[in-house]
Order: sequence, then structure tokens, then C-alpha cells
Amino acid sequence: MVRLKVCHDCGAKPGEHHEYGCDTEQCAMCGGQAISCGCIYEVNGMNQSHLREEHPDIYHNGPTDEMYDIWDKKWGAKRLPWTGRWPGEVECQKFGWYAKLIPGQGWVTCSKDDPEATPDLNRLHATAKWDIDLQKFVLTPELAEA
Repeated sequence: MVRLKVCHDCGAKPGEHHEYGCDTEQCAMCGGQAISCGCIYEVNGMNQSHLREEHPDIYHNGPTDEMYDIWDKKWGAKRLPWTGRWPGEVECQKFGWYAKLIPGQGWVTCSKDDPEATPDLNRLHATAKWDIDLQKFVLTPELAEA
């Protein structure tokens, strides 16, 4: 797995926090992609599925500075810095989850030794559980036994 010197989107160096709106930042609350997970709306008491009707300005322009201030008060201390590795790669490596893209078939599970192997982030997000306290994906006891 490749270590990147800086985040491809916002330029954060390892150990630095991403800029708000960076497409690489991992959400500390759910483990998903911070710009698309909706946790900021939840923390601000908004139902994301009703944004278009109830908050059209936010629906079209995204979270406000005030919303980020509220987010920071609750989650700012837990924001995940850029590590130089794509979010979830470490967990995939630990779980032994790899895949490769096969034209016409899509992503297919493969061995870590396959020359085209990449961390299976799709499987990670579909199968593993985000541990909010540990700030990483973990296997549930049922998955660990499988």
C-alpha cells in the first residue's frame, strides 16, 4: 500500500487535519466520508432527508460556518488527521480483505499477493462496524468467527 505525502484533495500532511469539505476526510462519528455522511446534519438536529424542503439554502450550499462550530464543539477533538494512508486501508490489511477490478465483473475478492490487489474498502464499509470510541472499523464477534 502506498503512503501519500499529502492528501490529494486538501494538501494536508500526515498528522494534520483535513480542510472542511475535503473529499478524503473520514468522519469521526460514523467512519464514512465526512463530506457525504450526513453526521454534521444529525449533530445540528436536522433530518438530512428533509433538507431540500426545510433548509433549502443548506441543501444547495452545504453546512454553514455555524453548523461547523456546533460540530467542532462535539466532535472537533476527535477529528481524524491525515495519516498518509487512504481511510480504511489499515483495517482492510488487518482483516485480509483485498479485491481487484475485473472488466465486465466489477470488484472481485482476491489474495493480498495478487499483483492487482487493493484494499477492499467496499467490503469494509458494507461489513465491518465503526467503533466510535476506538475510531476505527472493527469486526463484530460474528464476523471474526466467519
